[in-house]
Amino acid sequence: MGRRPAPLPLGLAARSGERGAVCRPCRPHPASGARGISRSGPWNPRNSIGAVRIVLVGGCAGVGALAGAWAAWLAFRLAVPPDAAPVSRCPHCREALPAGWRGWLRLGGRCPACRRLTVRSWAYVAAATAGFAALAWRLPADRPAEVVLLIAWLLVAGAGTVLAGIDVAVHRLPRPILAAAAAAIGPLVATASVCAHDPGLLLRAGLTAAAFGGGYLILARAGTGPGH
Repeated sequence: MGRRPAPLPLGLAARSGERGAVCRPCRPHPASGARGISRSGPWNPRNSIGAVRIVLVGGCAGVGALAGAWAAWLAFRLAVPPDAAPVSRCPHCREALPAGWRGWLRLGGRCPACRRLTVRSWAYVAAATAGFAALAWRLPADRPAEVVLLIAWLLVAGAGTVLAGIDVAVHRLPRPILAAAAAAIGPLVATASVCAHDPGLLLRAGLTAAAFGGGYLILARAGTGPGH
């Protein structure tokens, strides 16, 4: 008996009629669930960020809708001339609004007594929803510092919605809202600076706030700024 021919190296095509040939190695089917092999390239865990981003945008849009409904009520009560008390009665039925925190923590612009609209709340809801969703879509949120900064930007958008409504109605920006927004956003920026180990972040935010504050102070002295 003669010697058996040696098999061809793995992966080469077999010659016609040759004994001992080896077929090409079979590749796993894309639908077989084999990890690390796909038509789009090697498996990467960051490819799943799309679903996380969609959930984040949807959640922020829902929070924005609630914030817009609350902003409508705040703007209705605070849209008064300088040094005037907040609105305490319905402009339609003249019934007194609830006292204490119940008179402030309300969603929408309907009077609790006559149920008539006191303000177009849909505009506030639409603006806040779009703003919150846009921030969640565009800003990064992969690291703790980025998440904290995203929350700070959402607070800016919420306060801006209230201030915009008041400014359109009576051409003023109440100082208490500006102070409350600064008191809430400042610690968040400081926390983000610590988480990111970036002192320059807090410095840049402080310089920006000082620049805006100086501009508002000049306008207030001139009689056209916040509170006037």
